[in-house]
Amino acid sequence: MSSSARSFAPVEVLAKGTAPLPPLAMVRTTPAMDAFMNSMLPHFRNERSMDPQLVDLKLRELLLNIAGEPRNAAFVASFQAMMRTRGLERMRRIMEDNYCYNLSLEAYARMCGRSLSAFKRDFQQLFNAPPGRWLREQRLRRAKLLLSADVQVSEVAFQCGFENLSHFSKAFKEEFGHSPMELGRSIAGEPLGKVIGLWENSRAVVSGLLSAQHNTS
Repeated sequence: MSSSARSFAPVEVLAKGTAPLPPLAMVRTTPAMDAFMNSMLPHFRNERSMDPQLVDLKLRELLLNIAGEPRNAAFVASFQAMMRTRGLERMRRIMEDNYCYNLSLEAYARMCGRSLSAFKRDFQQLFNAPPGRWLREQRLRRAKLLLSADVQVSEVAFQCGFENLSHFSKAFKEEFGHSPMELGRSIAGEPLGKVIGLWENSRAVVSGLLSAQHNTS
């Protein structure tokens, strides 16, 4: 079949949990792609499964054949956009699962499979904030929750990825207007204050009852 007559129909790819993507462009074949497809027929007819490494190599060969045809530029752009969307979702999961660790931006970039410059660019697009500020905000929010659960301040600083207690205290006060120690004291003192208040009220009631009994006797 000639390369001008053969084409694959547009395919709409729906990523789970994301908005529908526009249909992919049509793929125009070439003699090299025809030869590739013919070379795959024996593998399809073989009862044994293909070696995973061979499958990977063949897929790469197919993509290179498609990308090598100038008329497939629209398809290549659509495919890259689809893969980029999947890559950003993976990056989101990595950052949301690991923000509390005291790692450098270079380390986070390696975890996400990006150079530092690409990591910063994609991070800004994904979270609408630079990575340093986002990490600080997420760690401080977690720290406040832990302090509310009566976790020791030093332990909170360690669990939330701060370099030391001094750094944590300064960042916490800048964000919330008071130090983590002050928050801890207010939370620790709240139950005691309630107990004292109840005691005072109870004592007043008992005194009133005793006075009334004394007056009637």
